[in-house]
This record gives sequence, C-alpha cells and structure tokens, in this order.
Amino acid sequence: MTGVQTCALPIYTDFDNGAYFQRRENIQLTFSLRPSAKWKFLSTNSYQKRTITDPDPSVEEQHMGAVFDLNKLPGVQEPTKQLYNEISARFDTRRYGGSLSKGVNLEGYAGLSSGIDGDDSQFLRTGVDLAVYIPVIKQNRLIVPRIVFDMVENLNNGVPIAFAEYPRQLTFRGISTRKIFRTDEFSFVPSLEYQWPLVYNASGHLFVDYLIVAEDLGDLSLSDSVWAAGIGIDLHSIDSRLARLEFISGSEGFRFNLTVGQAQATN
Repeated sequence: MTGVQTCALPIYTDFDNGAYFQRRENIQLTFSLRPSAKWKFLSTNSYQKRTITDPDPSVEEQHMGAVFDLNKLPGVQEPTKQLYNEISARFDTRRYGGSLSKGVNLEGYAGLSSGIDGDDSQFLRTGVDLAVYIPVIKQNRLIVPRIVFDMVENLNNGVPIAFAEYPRQLTFRGISTRKIFRTDEFSFVPSLEYQWPLVYNASGHLFVDYLIVAEDLGDLSLSDSVWAAGIGIDLHSIDSRLARLEFISGSEGFRFNLTVGQAQATN
C-alpha cells in the first residue's frame, strides 16, 4: 500500500502538519473461528515493511521534511520491518448486525509486534470497543453509547516506537482516516449516537464523538479533547452496512464523509 498522508505532530517549526509518503508491504494470514452466532475469534499473523519519506515535488501540501526534524522522528530514518501476532474476539448479542437491533457489541484485541532484520523495536498493542444499543421508542429507535480504547506499550525502551505505529483513531469522525492527528500511548474515543428508521433498508443517525489521548492514564481529560458532531444516513442489509453518508462539523471544521461497502472504522 502506498499513499500520501498527513501527520500533525509539530517538532521545530510554526507549521502544524506535514504530508509524507508511505510505502507499506504486508503479508498477512488470518484464521477465524465462530463457535456460535454471538462469538467470533480471530488469530492474525503478519509481516510488515514500512518505508516513510517526503512526497515528490508534485504534492502541494507542506512536506514533512519542512515541518519535522527527520533525524529525531522515529520510523523515518530507516524502513521498519516487523512480525505481528494478534488475537481478537467479538461478542455480539444483536439479532441483526446490519440493521437497527438492540443488544451489546464487545470487541477486544491484543498483539505483539517484534522487529526483525536490524529493527530492534518491540511493542504491545491492546484495545477494546464496547457499544450498547438501547431501544428508547419501540425496538428500532436506539441510543448507542460507545467507548473505544487503544493503547501501545513499548517493550524495548532503548528503541522508540515509530510514529506511524501509534494508535489510529479510525472511529473518530472529525478527521480523515488518512491523517495521523492526535495520538499517544493511550487513546479513547467516547461517542453517543441516536439511530432511527427512515425507509426499508435505510436509517438515519445523529452523533457526537470525542477524541482523548495522553501519555499516562492519569492525564486523560475532556478539557483538552477534540470533538465532532453530525447527521447521516445508512443503507444496510440485515447483516451488514452497505453505505454511509455523513455531514460532520466540530473542533476541526466541517467535512463530508461517504463510505461504500463494509465499514473499516475499527482497530
């Protein structure tokens, strides 16, 4: 996978973001086990090589090298090569996974990443995603509180974690998923959503999201967080979402979001 993305972690200039070019080669093997309708287990094993450089001159955005001291930015000096092993589980009590249905959806994962071939990094990833679908009118108008937690722990303090390996907040709808925005060792995305039916196979939703990150759990605070709120429409089958259209505004400005196919907003 290649692509120009944006990083917003200023180091030594007055600019607050810079674009970078990423080439990511990944070989992945996944095993899935579904012992019942409510439970699903996954085992993921992968090899990844990630190379990060400045974009070519045709990219109009501010280049990363003009914003960051690349000699001090982990993950830029040399390609990172890692073996990653993860186990994850999902528990979903909803009768229908795609359409409006009451219940609880709980997902969790833990993974170990170890550098190879000159890469001495080693770190642990863990995360939990909990959403509760609560009917408030009939059985198909739902209030959905959700909390997403991700963390990374460095197991080799002599080698810093590459900046691109910190948690990505894919469920926060206030920024593009192509951006590294606010990230640290601990990341929380709490949200609240109201869902209601429109017509057959279509529903509407109102939502508000927050994004909270910190180096230590004790430093987490809503006062320094960013937020996003919006309205949207979902097209869905019984078992999965087919498309989502959203109009979003918040602390990071206005954006329009269109997703076709199965949503990838999960870590």
